Parts: sequence; C-alpha cells; structure tokens
Amino acid sequence: LKNKVPLSLQLQISFHAANSEMLVYRNSADTRRGRNLVKRLEEELPRYGNEIPPQLRISLLSNIASFLVMDGNYESALKFNNRLIEESGLNFKSDVYLFGRLLNLVIHYGLGNYDLLEYNIENTYKFFREKNALRKAESVIFAHFKRLIKAEPEDYKELFNEFHFNLNKLPMDNNTQNLYSMLNFTMWAKAESEGITMLEAIKKTNIT
Repeated sequence: LKNKVPLSLQLQISFHAANSEMLVYRNSADTRRGRNLVKRLEEELPRYGNEIPPQLRISLLSNIASFLVMDGNYESALKFNNRLIEESGLNFKSDVYLFGRLLNLVIHYGLGNYDLLEYNIENTYKFFREKNALRKAESVIFAHFKRLIKAEPEDYKELFNEFHFNLNKLPMDNNTQNLYSMLNFTMWAKAESEGITMLEAIKKTNIT
C-alpha cells in the first residue's frame, strides 16, 4: 500500500503525525521522545521541506521552537524560531508570526542576551503597536519585559512572580488561549519566579 501512495502524500501524513507528537511531548514534558523527534526532524526538514505544505511547515517550526524553550535548549530554539519568523509573516499565519516575535524575547532572555533583548523589546513593541496587535495578553507580556530589562538580577524572581499573577488575571479570550497554546507563558513565569526550569514546573504541575 505504501508504494501506491504518492511520496508527497506520504510526507504530509508523516509530518502531520510528527507535528501532533511534538505537541504531546511538549505538553507532557516528555523530553526523551521530544528530543528524538527534534533530531529526526532536523534531518528530514532540509531534505523534504519543499514537499511539506507551508502551513504545516510553519506549525512544525513553531511547535519545535516552543518545545526547545520548554526543554531549556535556547540555542536550538533560536535557530528554529528564526526560520519560523522568516517563513511566516503578517500575510500568512500572522498569529504564528506574531508569536515568533514574542518567543524571540523569551529565547534571548534565556540566552542572557540582555543588550540585544533591550533593543528587541522596543523594536517588537513598536511593531505590535503599529500593526494594532497589542491585545491584553501581549500588553502584559511587553509590560513585564520592559520592567525586567531595567531591573537588577536579584529582582527578577519577584518581577516574574508579579508577571505570573498578572497573567492569571487575564480573561481567557480566544487570543489569549491561542497564544498559550503555542507557549504556556504562565508556566514560564511560574518557573522563573521559583528559580526552576520550565520543564520542572510542568512536571510539578502534572504531578499535582
């Protein structure tokens, strides 16, 4: 049967399955299977990338990048997120493109690129404002980053604790739910406020 199915369809089925698996591994903090899948996709995406429908490829890049952030692998996350930003845009999968711009801030914070982060915060905020993309969740995220970049390291935990509190007050409208489906910003804030990894925070939450 496999030989009778066109290669393009085989690839679509395979990458759709991989995309679903990536979501499961991210949400369950299954790093062993998730890392193995990322390794496989790193080999297959350059080989078959042009055969994958653009919307599926963008979704894959987004889910891989957010998995790698959850896993604390910020260098690899930056590589995939840069591809995500390059391949998406406001005219195609605008929600994923805007998410990629926000995720870029999270990644550079994780990498400790504070000088670059300061520039990116202002530049990204200006972009969101000009495109009328500043909704409630985005406004809370930008307000946090603006305070964070001006603070001393010893104040970071307290700022993340306030950030976590403010995120929890947000109404779960469609925009906020969509944003959280791409990266659980509440869990990221909780992890940073407690001085643990996002992976540890998810595992603690899943146990309780």
